[in-house]
Amino acid sequence: SVRMEELGPLEQVALVRGAPTILIGQHGAGLLNGSWMEQPGSGVIELAAEDNPAHFGNLFTDLGMPYHRLHFPARGAYGAQQVLVPRADPVLERVDALLG
Repeated sequence: SVRMEELGPLEQVALVRGAPTILIGQHGAGLLNGSWMEQPGSGVIELAAEDNPAHFGNLFTDLGMPYHRLHFPARGAYGAQQVLVPRADPVLERVDALLG
């Protein structure tokens, strides 16, 4: 696992372009790193609250990238430091599906 926030922009792009990648992240700008993924076997899993907009699905569908959006409960409202309360099981099921 890699913490993308610890890498510079060029390092982030090089990382996701260089090998098949499964990008898992909470709804937000960090998911845009998925637009650089070029390798077969790559995919995106978005962790989102019910009130998060669904625009990342459009992006990854247009790019032909496997994309899954999982809804989880959250404390707070969208746009106000919302804290997601995810569970591991649904995420791991999607990872298994992407790995085929």
